[in-house]
Amino acid sequence: KSDLLNYYIHLWILEMGWHTRQINEQGLVVIDAMFERAARRFQQHPGLMGEAIAYQASQREKPETIELTIAERLLAFPDKKGIETLPITGLDAVWEPNVQYAIEQGDLPGNTHLPTVMVGLVSVFYGVPMTLLVSNPGAIATMYRHQLTIFWAGIMQTGGSRA
Repeated sequence: KSDLLNYYIHLWILEMGWHTRQINEQGLVVIDAMFERAARRFQQHPGLMGEAIAYQASQREKPETIELTIAERLLAFPDKKGIETLPITGLDAVWEPNVQYAIEQGDLPGNTHLPTVMVGLVSVFYGVPMTLLVSNPGAIATMYRHQLTIFWAGIMQTGGSRA
C-alpha cells in the first residue's frame, strides 16, 4: 500500500508541476492556482487523497523519490505535452521561488521570512483537507481561498517575521 501511495503521490506532483508551468505568471498567482488545483483533486478523490496525506504525515523522513519512466508519464498523462521531460519536484520547489518573486515585486514585504512562509503554506495545504475531507470535501476550495487570504494578510502585517 505504501509503495502505491508513494507512486500516486509522485504522479500527482508531476501533474501539479506540469500545470504550474502552463501558468504564464509568477508569484502568488501560481501558488493560489496550485491550491485551487489541489482542491479539485481532493474533491474528486477524497478517500485516496486522505490516504496520501496520512501516508505523508506518518513518514519519519522524506519518502524515496521514484523516477517515472517516459512510458509511465505518457500513459498517465497522454494529453500533457512535455510532461515526459519534466522533473518531479516537491511543492516547496514551486512555492519558494514564487514567494521570492512576490517579495521582489513588492507583493509581499521585503522583510518576509521565507522559512516562516513555507511552514505556513504547508500548514494550510495539508491542514484544510485534513479538517474537511471527511465532513465536507466540497468546501476545500472555498476554505483554501479564505485561509490564503488570511495568511497573506498576516504576512503583509508582520512580514512573516520569525516568531
